[in-house]
Amino acid sequence: MAVTNMLDVKFREMRLEDVPDVAEIENSSFKDPFPPSLIKEFLAQDGLYSIVAELDGKVIGYILFTIAGGEADISDIAVKSEFRQMGVGKRLMLEALSLASNKNANKVFLEVRPSKEIARRLYTSLGFVEIGRRKRYYKDGEDAILMLKEMRCKT
Repeated sequence: MAVTNMLDVKFREMRLEDVPDVAEIENSSFKDPFPPSLIKEFLAQDGLYSIVAELDGKVIGYILFTIAGGEADISDIAVKSEFRQMGVGKRLMLEALSLASNKNANKVFLEVRPSKEIARRLYTSLGFVEIGRRKRYYKDGEDAILMLKEMRCKT
């Protein structure tokens, strides 16, 4: 399935008025969702970044990440269920990786559940490799796979 108007998806910085839509996607995507207050922090603090994917004026996905000390960490990424596996998540990741490169991050880290096979395939396709596991990382006891992408910085 493909979105016929995928070219109309726009990527931009998250704004305060996007938080309710992002929180709704967050709540429907994760067992242990970030609260809206944490999402708002990504709008207010240096080193915290947030990008939304917007289609026809509606937020359909987002990514939250940090950049500091030459490293980036993907904190959260989700796409509205009806737009999954259509390239939106990949494009959000590419936007974040581009910004990280522009800000001279030479490593990008993320954690992912072993049960999230589709997400793991996406990350691997973007050059992330498994470098370890965090035992019982999630509240339900599931481990996290720690992944890393080495970057070439833009100078």
